[in-house]
Amino acid sequence: MGFFSWKTCDTQESIANVYSNGDVQTVFLLKPDGQSPVKEAAYDGYGVFGGVDAYAWLAQANLGRSDVELGISLNHGHYLESDEYILVCSQHATQRLYEFLIEQDTIKGGTKKIVSFGRYDQPIAEMGGLSANQCRANGKVEEKDFAGHIKYPLKFSFNSNARYEDHPASDDCEFQGFFYDRED
Repeated sequence: MGFFSWKTCDTQESIANVYSNGDVQTVFLLKPDGQSPVKEAAYDGYGVFGGVDAYAWLAQANLGRSDVELGISLNHGHYLESDEYILVCSQHATQRLYEFLIEQDTIKGGTKKIVSFGRYDQPIAEMGGLSANQCRANGKVEEKDFAGHIKYPLKFSFNSNARYEDHPASDDCEFQGFFYDRED
């Protein structure tokens, strides 16, 4: 498994972890509504800042439940929607998240039937035996991100005085806070 890492919301700088050859700096997990940020002086790359799991915080702030898997699915997950069905992958927390968002009336369930599938390459009976990958490729389904349902996204900064409300969500770091170009 790789590292979890982001860029700062205000300067778009990579948040290096302690195992990298990058510039490891004290970083802050910002919180909304004037709450004090969470300070992390030596980020280890596994999503925990000052003892707070960022994905558990994300789920708590947006769903009222401190659940790491739901937070990961909320931040990175997606579902597929056709005219008749909502397709969710059962191998992730996406099915639990989708059902929770319907229960909380965040996503409108409507009359579409929820169909779970195991892998993106396996046939789905309700889709005429096509796999989720085939349905995406031929336009039978539209991919929708759960991130669109996040009121309080993850925001990080090297500045302890940065205000949550003044910045957009932090982007994922393509280097995972570790895989920087190394100079010999």
